Formats: sequence, structure tokens, C-alpha cells
Amino acid sequence: MKFVHITVHFEFAEEIEDALSRCGVQDYVAYPKAIGSDVEGKHDGTQVFPGHFSVFEVLADEDCISGLMDELRHFKQANHAHEHMRAAVMPVETLV
Repeated sequence: MKFVHITVHFEFAEEIEDALSRCGVQDYVAYPKAIGSDVEGKHDGTQVFPGHFSVFEVLADEDCISGLMDELRHFKQANHAHEHMRAAVMPVETLV
């Protein structure tokens, strides 16, 4: 099992939910509107600070991680406004 942490500008959250669904991920938590800043201290190319992000915390079987990361890479590369999406995959050592 892996833990995937995804941050994306909040207006693109539905697209991330769609990607999760296409990959068969059903076990996740979403924080629809969190306050954050990207590495440039900007939000979607503007000086708005802090910007609003959505956060997804996903528990996924290892066999779906490759497909999920491919989906997220495709999303990130599809539009300049998607470039600030970030996803990190971490091992789950214990799950109760």
C-alpha cells in the first residue's frame, strides 16, 4: 500500500477526482479548499497570495500507482495552469 499526497489549485480538483476514479482509487480524503503557496509565491501566474489549493490524501494499492502517476503527469503537462500540481508517493508502513 502507498500513500499519495496531491496538491492542486482548487479549481482543478474535479479533474483530479476524475483521474482517481479512472485509476480505480476509491479510498481518499479531499480537503477542497486549503490555503497555500506554490514555489513562486503566486497562484496560477498571478500575485494572489496565498492561493487556494485542494489537497488529496490517497491510500492506493501498489499496482495502481504507476497508472495514477501517469494520469497526474498527463494532467500536469496538458495545460500551463496545471504546472503547480504536485504529487508525492510514500510507503505505508502500518495501517490500522
